Amino acid sequence: MDREQIRKWQELASKFYSKDFWSHIFEDEHTRQFMDGFAGIFQEERPAPERPGTLYPHCDIYRGPDEYMIVLDLPGVRKQDIHLSASGSTLIIRGEVLSPYSRYTHLTKERYYGAFERTIHLPEAIPRNKISARFQSGVLEIRLPRSPGDKEERIHIE
Repeated sequence: MDREQIRKWQELASKFYSKDFWSHIFEDEHTRQFMDGFAGIFQEERPAPERPGTLYPHCDIYRGPDEYMIVLDLPGVRKQDIHLSASGSTLIIRGEVLSPYSRYTHLTKERYYGAFERTIHLPEAIPRNKISARFQSGVLEIRLPRSPGDKEERIHIE
């Protein structure tokens, strides 16, 4: 090893034994970005659309014999703040979660407040006049009929 390499190793070793070493590692922008990728692994996911990869509102999609049913959780949202639209085989749910505590400053924030948009791609185009929606107790339930060609039918085997 030449003197320059030895000097660098000595510098690194002295930082390791001081408080500066670990603070330098965790304050580095690249390390922060890397660690953010693991944020959801060890903690429960929170519905926050500003975080990439997180969908809000959460939804379940069901297929029944005659219809599809989409159920979305929208706690704290008023019916008049939800906008539902369809175009071809795309269903769009837009809205806004308003904070009832806007006069206060957040100390901890795990719940989401603000505008949201969720796009759901359906397996087929659904006529808008056939879509029905009901909102009750913070749950939006959307029903869409299945076309006859989309229904599962048993085929006899000879």
